[in-house]
Amino acid sequence: MIEMLVESEVVDFLRGGTLECAYDFSASCVERMAPIFIALRGPVGGREEDLDIFVELLDRLWVSDSDDEYFARAVGRLEEFAEMRPGDVEVSSVIDTYCFYAVLAARHAALLRSEKNIEAALSCGHVCLTAMGQFDNNNPGSSFFCEEHEMQRLIFDALERVNLDNIREGDRVVGQARVSALIGRLSGR
Repeated sequence: MIEMLVESEVVDFLRGGTLECAYDFSASCVERMAPIFIALRGPVGGREEDLDIFVELLDRLWVSDSDDEYFARAVGRLEEFAEMRPGDVEVSSVIDTYCFYAVLAARHAALLRSEKNIEAALSCGHVCLTAMGQFDNNNPGSSFFCEEHEMQRLIFDALERVNLDNIREGDRVVGQARVSALIGRLSGR
């Protein structure tokens, strides 16, 4: 199923490439989703520790020689987030849905780093595409799904020509545009 959303050339590159490229791919994916979690959960009281964990993980994802044990602990911490522990009620709130996707993408990226399993990078990309596809389906005229496909496809070329700080900054800009669109949807604009 993952291969149905993640483009075959991305799948081939990740499966045939280095772990470092998979790390950068996943960090890039999470960077684009992070503003959603940070902006929508930041104002919620009692989530300060979760925000700190999420932001620290995001920063560490961009460091190639970070401690593997840290990522194993991060997976466990993320699994304790409310987004990863659904109750008996189906998640139906727009905010809860997109925060779930952001946390799930971060979990897959941390899993990749702790287990060194390339399939986790594919799952990270799949989550981002699913989230943006759902957003586009609910917001006619938006093109975040196509943009995410393009970002995933282009990351490998960018890794060869651009430093990671520039890639990360570009991802932040894309993530902020997503938050703005989501907040616009929530406010009825």
